[in-house]
Amino acid sequence: MARPTKLATAIMFATITNIAAYLPFLMLTGNTGSFLYSLPIVMACALVSSRLVSMTFIPLLGYYLLRRGDKPRALR
Repeated sequence: MARPTKLATAIMFATITNIAAYLPFLMLTGNTGSFLYSLPIVMACALVSSRLVSMTFIPLLGYYLLRRGDKPRALR
């Protein structure tokens, strides 16, 4: 099983690579440039927010939902 730090590093480099791949769209000019200008910005925001959620919120949810020892209470 992969250690979490190795997985986090791989996800970080994949995120950076995808953001860098779409950055040249910001340099386009004319109608094509104005049409595609928001694409790399939206992609970067989506990838960064996805990374934050996958490395903070999802493990936190898993910690609280998958705890051992907590037995459900019987309804009265």
